[in-house]
Amino acid sequence: MLVSVAKNARFPKTLFLLVPFSYMARRDYLSSEARVRFDTPPQLNSSHRLILLDLPVWAETYLAAIHTPTAKIGFILQLGYFRVVTRFFVPDRFPLEDIEWVCIQLQIVLTQVDMQAYMASRTLYRHRSVILHYLGYQPFTPIRRAALQQEAHSLTHLQTRPAVMLDMLVEYLRKQRVEIPTYSQLREIITQAMDAFDEHLQGIIRQYLNPQDQALLDDLLNNTESKEESGTRKRYPLTVLKHISQSMQPHSIAERVDLFRQLKTLFTQLAPLIARLELTDDSIQYYAQYVIDSRTVLLAERVHERYLRLLAFITYQYLSVGDALILTLKKAVAGLLNDCEDKLKEEYYQNRHTTASLVGQMSRRADVHIDALTQIEQAAYQSTWTNDQKVAQIQQILERKRLSSEQLLADKQRVAEIKTINQPIDERTDYYLVLERISFRLQLRVSAIVQELLFDQESSHPYLIKAIDYYQQHKGELGNTSPVPVEFLSMAEQQHVYTEKGKLRVSLYKVLLFRAVRDALRDGTLTVLSSYEHRSVDEYQIPLAQWKAHREEYLRRANLLHHSQPAKTLFALNERLNRQFAQTNRGLVTNPQVFFDAHGGWHLHRYRTDEEQEPSVSRQLYPASRVISLRDVLLQVEGLTGFLSKFQHQGFPQKPTRPDIRLLLAAIIGYGENIGIRKMALVSKNISVHSLETVANHYFSPEMVVEANDCILAHSNALPLTDLFRRQEGLVVTGSDGQKFDVSMPTLRASATFKYFGNGEGIYIYSGLDKAGQLIYTLVVNAGERESGYVLDVVLHNQVIQTQAHSTDMHGFSEINFACMGLLDIDFRPRFVQIHRQHLHSIDAVATYKDLGYKLIPSSRIDYEHVVEYWDPMLRFLTSAVLGYSKPSTLLKRLNSYARQHPLHKALQSLGRLYKTDFILRVVDDPQLRANIEGILTRVEHSNKFGSAVTLGNDSSFDWPTDGERQIAVGCRTLIMNSINYYNLLYLSEKLRQCKTAHERDELLRTILKSSTHTWHHINLAGEYDFSDETVPPVQFDLKALLNLPLVRPPSKRNGLK
Repeated sequence: MLVSVAKNARFPKTLFLLVPFSYMARRDYLSSEARVRFDTPPQLNSSHRLILLDLPVWAETYLAAIHTPTAKIGFILQLGYFRVVTRFFVPDRFPLEDIEWVCIQLQIVLTQVDMQAYMASRTLYRHRSVILHYLGYQPFTPIRRAALQQEAHSLTHLQTRPAVMLDMLVEYLRKQRVEIPTYSQLREIITQAMDAFDEHLQGIIRQYLNPQDQALLDDLLNNTESKEESGTRKRYPLTVLKHISQSMQPHSIAERVDLFRQLKTLFTQLAPLIARLELTDDSIQYYAQYVIDSRTVLLAERVHERYLRLLAFITYQYLSVGDALILTLKKAVAGLLNDCEDKLKEEYYQNRHTTASLVGQMSRRADVHIDALTQIEQAAYQSTWTNDQKVAQIQQILERKRLSSEQLLADKQRVAEIKTINQPIDERTDYYLVLERISFRLQLRVSAIVQELLFDQESSHPYLIKAIDYYQQHKGELGNTSPVPVEFLSMAEQQHVYTEKGKLRVSLYKVLLFRAVRDALRDGTLTVLSSYEHRSVDEYQIPLAQWKAHREEYLRRANLLHHSQPAKTLFALNERLNRQFAQTNRGLVTNPQVFFDAHGGWHLHRYRTDEEQEPSVSRQLYPASRVISLRDVLLQVEGLTGFLSKFQHQGFPQKPTRPDIRLLLAAIIGYGENIGIRKMALVSKNISVHSLETVANHYFSPEMVVEANDCILAHSNALPLTDLFRRQEGLVVTGSDGQKFDVSMPTLRASATFKYFGNGEGIYIYSGLDKAGQLIYTLVVNAGERESGYVLDVVLHNQVIQTQAHSTDMHGFSEINFACMGLLDIDFRPRFVQIHRQHLHSIDAVATYKDLGYKLIPSSRIDYEHVVEYWDPMLRFLTSAVLGYSKPSTLLKRLNSYARQHPLHKALQSLGRLYKTDFILRVVDDPQLRANIEGILTRVEHSNKFGSAVTLGNDSSFDWPTDGERQIAVGCRTLIMNSINYYNLLYLSEKLRQCKTAHERDELLRTILKSSTHTWHHINLAGEYDFSDETVPPVQFDLKALLNLPLVRPPSKRNGLK
């Protein structure tokens, strides 16, 4: 059976771990609040409730035959809830508001309805059977349960988090059109599957863990007294393997290399056993994370599962340190090469006066040569002169112009000097001399890395692999007579790498080798086995054999089945393009935003908004006489959503007592406001450093923070006001952008960008949000990387807010993003700075459009045959991203690195050009589309200001020591922003609810819709944090009333409507 789960999807961790059933009689995979929500009918607002009586014809006929009021109400509610969430619920959990509403609509007296009697009757089950039959669903019979159990067994091999498994099983049942059972039944199925998988893993370890391997693992947990220092205990060897240094100093690099060697030794010995476990990358990271986060003594005390966790840790850390070494190599090579070029540029600047003098001399001498040649030409063509006379005249000219052989030689030397000055830096002889001089500094940092990394022989460039193998075999010790491979070098480099006597310039050769390794790692021609991030692009996708065997099912699960065949999709796209070409060209006559220059080139006038600008409107909507503490905002949101339940202990099943809610809130603020955990404890009342650090270490992970954010979004997205913030009813429009932050402490993931960080380094936080201010996803990115590679991470991540149109600035634009979103039926809308510079493309011949007399025509036709040829690889690539086999950014980074040679890149780029052309034509033709793009990007830019206000600690320098902590900090920052945004939406909804007249409500609603919910002046973000008050303030909002608030977008006054 095909497994319906992503291999490496980003999912939240849960408190559940794989242990025998005897360890825990009952295991829960959802919080108590989530369990109640799972088995409780959905909350319907006033508009959603209309579906209850929007009955199909068969249901109206069936309802007419029901005689008792109780059965009528029971049938309608069961059918309505099933149509909404494809689930049945116990009647005693039907919301009273829904029962009352249906009674009113059917003119039934409420007292005539007895849900308890309905729950105990056989009528309930007869109704369910009828509903399933007419809606085309199957009941959850023992046969269906067995099939679901098999699916759960398949899932365990790819997914370690039971809460996610539960979601996957529910989705599997929906797609199979099978009735979804209760939570307790699903929990039992998952428990049996997890127990079986646990026993499977433990059985492999028992069978194949030989005494030598067991001793190797046990030694990692051995801290017995050392002979040298009797009475003292040494550090656990495992503890030494946990920390990856981040500095670029030679001694820190040497530490990383030594750590890699130790892990490489362990991994090499244990590789056969690790391979037998067949754990996915996601599973390996899950098991390894506990080892990383927990004190080693806790693992040493656990016998069960410690070998599994140690094996996962060794694998994860080995590959992670491999990535750290690759980052080190890239930064070291880039830094020293930049220094080299800077030195040469400085030399050129210092010698600028000499250069100017030389240019002046050459200019004057050029005039002399031109004048002499002109006179010589005239003499040569004198028809009345003899040859002797011509020669004599030419000699006189040469003497008069001082063009002797010595002077010509001097002029030739000046020309050579000018050529040298004008050569590209990397072609100059002195450039190679400087490279040679800095070689030792680079060798000190990089040589050991090249020797230790395990490169992929099969998928890497053969010439470079040959050189690397030679370097590794000789342990970096080369002589000037060594027969080193030079085929990977360019012809110019090969000439420079040897002296005139044929001796190898060893130092120069090593620098060129290191640079070639750096370049090949970036462009994908060199792949690394000891790495997560630098494998072959094929390894990040659905395995080819599985794709071929289950292609249709994969496409169905990714909602791409309608694009299965290229002809149908490309034909429809071509028709759409031709219609848009015709429509846009027809409209040019009356289109005031388009003009043509003297050369016939088209341009768009700069966009200017015509919306009413009220910069202070947001401040007027919120309380000015009081300030609400961030603690109280978080507590209010917690009371309504239960988001804190997503933070669970990451340890073994025997959980400690859950920490005080104040500790969780303090950790969220310490992370989210960039204060730091230790400092947060010091500036807070009634919070100890040890307690807060323990909670932050054991209850926070990037996945848990994402889960908590999604929990808040699910609630804020249900408010009627949220939907009204969307400019077009029902269309979910989102946007994304990056925000730069300095990093003052050493970190390999930071980059130097002088424009933003001066001489320092930094990162950027890439965020996406919708028009209601809901931040859908946020991640930390190296400042040296393009934002376009991360747009799909934002678009595809969130299941609560599913994007239908997405905008970015130019940094987020790429033609591959157009292709991917086009196939996903998402309207990609980047804001082009100079849109007229973008080329238009077509499937039909360009002449077709010229013959029609169009002014806006394509500049070229795409390679249609190539797109068709690589249609299936494109679908496999995109399906892998959608189903989470790898993060979209990982796939795109690897594919983009192949840009110069990979046919898949070319095919996606060609397809993307068609979607881009359609978008550009629509922008030219539709001023409202431009307005919508500007509107969402304005909100994104305002959100960045909001983010800066929240990130108030540490002088806004984003200093967290590890990648994981940076992701947690960014996630908590987003959590605070989403909490404030939800609080603001609730506050505004309450103000609307308090309006006494419809006119008053419409006026207030118009004002609200012009405002931004990313407003924080009424929230106390800074100051001393007082957690000494143990009381939790009561929730001040009536959520049910706000969800049922009947809001309708008021008509625009600009249209003359009141």
